[in-house]
Amino acid sequence: MGSGAFAKGCSVSVRPEQELGSHCQQILWLLFFFITFSLFVLRVSDMSAASCLLTEDQFLCSICLDVFTDPVSIPCGHNFCKTCITEHWNINVLCQCPNCKEVFYTRPELRVNTFISEMAAQFRQSAQQKASSSSSEQQVSKPGEVPCDVCTGTKLKALKSCLVCLASLL
Repeated sequence: MGSGAFAKGCSVSVRPEQELGSHCQQILWLLFFFITFSLFVLRVSDMSAASCLLTEDQFLCSICLDVFTDPVSIPCGHNFCKTCITEHWNINVLCQCPNCKEVFYTRPELRVNTFISEMAAQFRQSAQQKASSSSSEQQVSKPGEVPCDVCTGTKLKALKSCLVCLASLL
């Protein structure tokens, strides 16, 4: 390509030493960044849709198997409740990740990961709302509905019935 020639698919003139050089690379990089950022914004913009993609497993500490409380990230990238990983390291001789077994020769400083903490709190809140709405669905049986055979006192509406023994249960 001579001086003043145009690179194929690029409207910037280039010098021979540049070939498809820095101008097209910069344009490609900006295009890549723009597409990646746009996809990220589309994913995050609708939090109600995004919350459907989040599962309980993503917010569970692998030590206590409960939703994170004061989640911390250790140098290997795994996350735990601050109390759980602290107790784990107090009990064991080595400071190592319980998941990947990476050894840390000095005990890492633990700081609560505020992003994970906020996400876990939102998850906990939505789980409590779902639980309270499902408990409010358990209503007193009305005429024509099957009452629960196990309930004592007020007979609630049965949600399931056994086809073998014909018992109706919540």
